[in-house]
Amino acid sequence: MKYIHVATLKFSQKGCILLIGFTLTNARTFKVKWPIDGTEKIIRVEFEYYDFLNISRPNRFLNLFTVYEVLNNPNRIFAGLKRPFSDSSKRLCVVGKPRYWYVGKENSSEVPFPSELVYLVFLSERNSVFEFGAEDADQEDPLSPVNYETRYGEILWKKTS
Repeated sequence: MKYIHVATLKFSQKGCILLIGFTLTNARTFKVKWPIDGTEKIIRVEFEYYDFLNISRPNRFLNLFTVYEVLNNPNRIFAGLKRPFSDSSKRLCVVGKPRYWYVGKENSSEVPFPSELVYLVFLSERNSVFEFGAEDADQEDPLSPVNYETRYGEILWKKTS
C-alpha cells in the first residue's frame, strides 16, 4: 500500500499527542528515525488496536507516548521473538528506558520510569505496534529485558553511548 500523506506525531505545549495529516491506510501512523540505518521509518498503530486501547484501556492508551519515546530513543533492537506456535522471526522487539510512563487503572498519572525496568515495544512485519509494556531489566545487561538470550533472536542494534 502506498502512503499518500503520512500523519506526523507531535507534542503540544500541554503534552498532548497531535496527529497532523492523514494517510490512506487502516492505521494511525507516525515517523521515527530508525537507528539501524538512520532513515525515517513509518510506524503503524492499527485503528482496531488504537480504538481498543482508547476505549477499553485508557491507561495503556496513554503509554503510546512512552511507545513513541522508546521508538525514537531505543537501547536495543532484537530480531525475532522466540515464542511457541508462532512464526515471529520477522517481528522486532525494541527496548528502551523512557523518562516517564503512565500508571494507574482509573486515573493514570505520569511518573518517572523505574531504573530497574526496561520498556519493550513489539513491531510486526508491517511495522505495526502489536504489544508493549515494562519488564525487569537483565542483571548482566540492564538495557535489555531479563533472559533476553532465550526469548529473542539476534541483537540487530545496540546503543553505543
